[in-house]
Amino acid sequence: MLFARDLLGPTEKPPPVNNEDAAARQGLISDKQSIAEVIPVPSDLDVTGDVTKADSFPFESGGVADVCEGSVINSRKITEKHVAIKVFRRIHTDGDVIETIQARLENVDLYGQCKLWTRLTHPNILCFLGVALDLGPSPALISPLYRSPGIMKYLSEGPKSSQERYEIIQGIAQGLVYLHSQGLVHGNLRTKKVLISDDGKPILCGYGLANISTQSSKNSPVYTPISPSARFTAPEYYINAPPQESSAPKNHRTRTGDVYSFSMVVLEIMSGIRPFHHLNDDISVVLHILPGGRPSRSELDPLLVSNRLWGFLKQLWNHQPALRPEMNRVTFMLQSLRSDSDKPDAGVTEIGSSILYSNVDEFDIEEEVSFGHPCLAEINSQNLSGRLFRTDEYPYATGGNSNIYRGQLMHRNGYKIRIAIKLIRVSNDGSGQLEELLRRLKKETRVWSSLNHRNILPFLGVWDEPIAPWPALISPFYNSGHLKKYLMEHPTADKEKIIIGVTAGIEYLHRHGIIHGDLKVHNVLVDKNGRPCICDFGISRIINARGFTTSSVGTPPYMAPELFIVLGDVAGVNFQPGPTTLSSDVYSVALLILEILTANPLKHRPLSGILTVKDHSSLRPRRSDYDSASVSTDFWSLLDRCWESNPDLRPSIHDLILRMPLSASRDRIFSRFSNIPVILPAVRSLWDIIQACQKLSQNRHAAGQLSNRCHRLLLELLEQYADDESTKLAVQAVTDCLLKIEAKINVWAKEDTTRIQAFLHQDDVAKDIESSHSLLSAVSVQSKLLSHLDTHENIHVALNAAKDNQDLMDYLASLEHAQTILQELVTAQHSDVTQLMAMMQKFLGSLSPDRENYLLFYILQRENLELLPDFHLRSGEVVLISQYPVSAGGIWDVYKGLYLGKEKVAIKVLRAVNADERSLRRFRREGEIWKSIWQVDKGRHVLPFYGFCQEGVAFPYMVSPWMENGSALQFVKKQINRIDYRKLIKGIASGLQVLHTVPLIHGNLKASNMIINDAGQPLIADFGLSRMVEEITGIPFSQSRGVGDSYRWFAPELCVGGGSMSRSSDIYAYGMTVLELLTHKQPWSHIKHTTEVVILSSSGVFPRRPMDPEVVERGLDDDCWALLERCWALDPKKRPTVQEILSCLPA
Repeated sequence: MLFARDLLGPTEKPPPVNNEDAAARQGLISDKQSIAEVIPVPSDLDVTGDVTKADSFPFESGGVADVCEGSVINSRKITEKHVAIKVFRRIHTDGDVIETIQARLENVDLYGQCKLWTRLTHPNILCFLGVALDLGPSPALISPLYRSPGIMKYLSEGPKSSQERYEIIQGIAQGLVYLHSQGLVHGNLRTKKVLISDDGKPILCGYGLANISTQSSKNSPVYTPISPSARFTAPEYYINAPPQESSAPKNHRTRTGDVYSFSMVVLEIMSGIRPFHHLNDDISVVLHILPGGRPSRSELDPLLVSNRLWGFLKQLWNHQPALRPEMNRVTFMLQSLRSDSDKPDAGVTEIGSSILYSNVDEFDIEEEVSFGHPCLAEINSQNLSGRLFRTDEYPYATGGNSNIYRGQLMHRNGYKIRIAIKLIRVSNDGSGQLEELLRRLKKETRVWSSLNHRNILPFLGVWDEPIAPWPALISPFYNSGHLKKYLMEHPTADKEKIIIGVTAGIEYLHRHGIIHGDLKVHNVLVDKNGRPCICDFGISRIINARGFTTSSVGTPPYMAPELFIVLGDVAGVNFQPGPTTLSSDVYSVALLILEILTANPLKHRPLSGILTVKDHSSLRPRRSDYDSASVSTDFWSLLDRCWESNPDLRPSIHDLILRMPLSASRDRIFSRFSNIPVILPAVRSLWDIIQACQKLSQNRHAAGQLSNRCHRLLLELLEQYADDESTKLAVQAVTDCLLKIEAKINVWAKEDTTRIQAFLHQDDVAKDIESSHSLLSAVSVQSKLLSHLDTHENIHVALNAAKDNQDLMDYLASLEHAQTILQELVTAQHSDVTQLMAMMQKFLGSLSPDRENYLLFYILQRENLELLPDFHLRSGEVVLISQYPVSAGGIWDVYKGLYLGKEKVAIKVLRAVNADERSLRRFRREGEIWKSIWQVDKGRHVLPFYGFCQEGVAFPYMVSPWMENGSALQFVKKQINRIDYRKLIKGIASGLQVLHTVPLIHGNLKASNMIINDAGQPLIADFGLSRMVEEITGIPFSQSRGVGDSYRWFAPELCVGGGSMSRSSDIYAYGMTVLELLTHKQPWSHIKHTTEVVILSSSGVFPRRPMDPEVVERGLDDDCWALLERCWALDPKKRPTVQEILSCLPA
């Protein structure tokens, strides 16, 4: 059982509930009536009681089943200690669920299939161990547990040669040959169904289940949605039965279909890219393959997918199933292909000998070189021809239009240097894409080759040997990888040092008139010394340089507001993005710093370069999303200035560096310099300066800038330190300078004992701080340390003086502080009192008379913004009382629960295996939309929203009241003769009117998303696909995870043509929902495959009009049918509004 403490956090024990009563209402098998009693399993298959679940949550989830880990206890049949448990998610809603399960199991002969599976013995086929009836709501299938990752993750963990990949492919082929020889068809072959054994062999799983799902009921229709494996499914499965196997039932899985799926598996394994990667969703894939479309080769690396391999795949995915080779023949073709894999590919530029895969044994003598290495200057002045070797046959990493390979560069002294080889990935198909990428490559070369800084990835040169039809860019290879990877592997890394390095690199670029344009964690590499190095100048721009234009403006999560395309409120009025600028770089740098400080991905950032006005206005990061322990108040204040929507209000990169708060921890400061003893006297002086500056009660900003500058000077000295004479002289000069500054500041720190003395001597303190800055400027020039920042330092001196002046005025304006000063005046000397009164008169005269009122008004505003209802549930307020889900969606399950130990509620939980960041964002967004619409409706037409919980629990959940009547479809089936259908469909229309008035688009309207309350009124639920109108105007609809069979309700423009969700698409779905309720069947019930539904609806075809007397009696008369046809108009503009629908419905 999934206990409340596992899912919803620690709770008290829930009050007792009547399990038998709950089972009766939910259709669950009660404790008194087990699955074993209802559906007995043959003894030779039965392992009930031999296996227990080792984890409450599944580690894998498919369309209809979950897989979790299990442990074996005292079994005579199973020798393994750990097993995989596959349990089908049966959501029981009908009262006769037990009979239904039994009838379906008899129809598909599940146990007969299981007996056949137990006889399968092949090294590439997952063996079957038995069936257990005590592990879930349906019989659980038990098989060995493989802890190794799936095939694609396995391949991504390290480069694999073509021979290794072909060996894996050959194993998959042999497994299919064996299945076919046993009269079995896999039926659902895809890379996800290929496991990897401990010794690296492929293991096929999930075989045979596809046919069971298609035969699960002969007496009632089984609706097949767009399969999650559509990218691997043969086109004939979506149309009539193949001619050569016409005796097979429609959509029955076949051996030739397995061959087609195998071709797609081979393509993904060899290329590393999923089939049809250029198509966003599965329905687009189906509509592409039906007329004969196949994967695109335009962006596949020709070194990975050769002409020979491509020709092989074309035979396997032939549109005519009869022309595809049998798997026996495929294995022989593979052997030939594998033996010829090292030969030059016919019709392709012959690969140069210097790049042929080199299985080098001397990896241990490779050297990682970084900035300052003596060999870099020599390499940049020499020809690279004949000196490079590619050690990866397959890409180590990939980018938007490039592949990165590792390699070696032979140095003239005999040792090898580790390098990265950047090859663009494009096909010369005449589209102009190649020319554009070559232009960008040339630009990147020009920009990159001009740079020379320790925080910029060194450029080694261009390699233009015939490795491909275009040149490659060469740079050192850093084993630590990019910054995100480095921070994950080194959680205790010095983040402050990394931030200083990144900003120093950007300051260098900006100082030389270069805008990076695409700053993000993936474009910052880390060398062996932990030093960050900025890379990827593919979209960089040199200010005022001709020819340096690009349509790309960066990566959406890191982009400044002015770089997005913004869809206006008025149709057709859009805001186009501007070019990247120095200010847009600063915006991105601040986000990059935020990600470094938190070591976590940015929150609530857009994934698309196209935004609505509403989303665009809320781009600014929110303080409440980030922990103050990770991001200090001072640091957040600085970063927040960088996120101003007006670029002119953002600080420059120089200002950002100068204002950046540095750690004032003594341990941090001394540990950072501990490896270089010669610097320690200067470090001790720095620490005394920091302490003295902190003691000053006036001139605090100026003093803080001074100690910060001293700190930065020492950090720069540390970065440039080398064991030579010039460095030792620089260390001595800096030490002498800091000692002089320490002496000046200590005088005022000791005398600053009262407020009066602080006021009277503030001008003298300011003069000493100014003279200290002059000392620092002199030593910076002398030692060549940060002298380029001197001009900006002078500007900040004036700014900090103004801040200190403002602090003084604020202090004097406070009555509380004025009383403190008056108390000190009692013991002050007369001359001091006279001088102080003159100063106070001067300062107070400059204060605005309404300043206090303005501040009070601002505070009240902030408080009013926080006066919102509390929808945040606390862990423990809700507990589970149902063992299994009572409903489910693509990424969530619904359980029955108790709220505060009293009220029955429905708990909508994000399924464990789907709890990735994308799903979490969507789940939270649904909660926000649900809350906002319920606040308007107050439960009249929308299912009440009780709250959202995400803190202190394993997975977030939302809570609403439990409705015994269930969904609208369940309700009408149970209350056949007592339903006022006209009232029901009018109630749904009234609810839709509320949504459209907000305005809100529901996006997934159907009977299962209508909940019936105790009064028999429909309440709209499930806002997972909903969008506010201003959020979606003009944005194409794309398939969301979990829409399942919703295409039967979706308007044609959403399924094809890239249309947008609209009020009209909701009207179309409303028409389908009315048809569903009046017929008690899903729309298009006579059609099995959703693909056929999409094709018909997009052609303007309507569902068949049912003429059954009982359906007509429920309300489907001529007037009603005419209204439904208007709702289904192919042109969205011709559909009625919800107001028009309500006017047509009888009162």
